[in-house]
Amino acid sequence: MARNESYITQISPATRIVGQVTVENDIRIAGVIEGKLFATGDLVLEPSGSVVGDLEVRAAVIAGKVQGNILATGRVVLESQARLVGDLTATELVINEGARFRGRCEMDIEGDASAGKTGRTIKQSVVPAAAKADESPAA
Repeated sequence: MARNESYITQISPATRIVGQVTVENDIRIAGVIEGKLFATGDLVLEPSGSVVGDLEVRAAVIAGKVQGNILATGRVVLESQARLVGDLTATELVINEGARFRGRCEMDIEGDASAGKTGRTIKQSVVPAAAKADESPAA
């Protein structure tokens, strides 16, 4: 087989994995993983998928549920169905309307989200718009 051939590991909706998962490629999850996930490629978490544990990936599109921290060296997209409870580190973040995120976000503005690298970072907490409205001074 050719070395540049791309592979995708798929976890079906009827599958539940307990323990650490390491893949040397992209991964698509429609089932459940309870444990740490390491992927050299991209993660697609389907609406039916969930991960309870930390994630280290190149990039991620999250439409399911994550209870754990995400470290991505690239872009993370939280789709409208996404539910994330945990901290997120990435070089780029997209949060679509309807997504829910409770945790801290750290984005490296130098373009390198990997741990241990130097550079300026932006740290911010995401607060729902309704909570911001409650804090506004009365006119």
